[in-house]
Amino acid sequence: MIGNAVAGKPLPVYGDGGNVRDWLFVGDHCAAIDLVVRRGRTGRTYNVGGRTERTNLEVVHLLCDIVDELVPRLAAAAAATW
Repeated sequence: MIGNAVAGKPLPVYGDGGNVRDWLFVGDHCAAIDLVVRRGRTGRTYNVGGRTERTNLEVVHLLCDIVDELVPRLAAAAAATW
């Protein structure tokens, strides 16, 4: 998605973008899995969540805002090194 946004390509969104996901940082997810492996009990169920539910479309809009902010800075920095 980020690569497409930077390149000005279409941003494919599944359906109408209304599907909700709980977005986690990879490191947080890994830490949770590690904790369950080390301290969890056999036969128990553990749900890992970040309380950061967003629709797919909300995430795409957020990424676009960030890319819109950063790409001009990156382009300027690259031009300064030429």
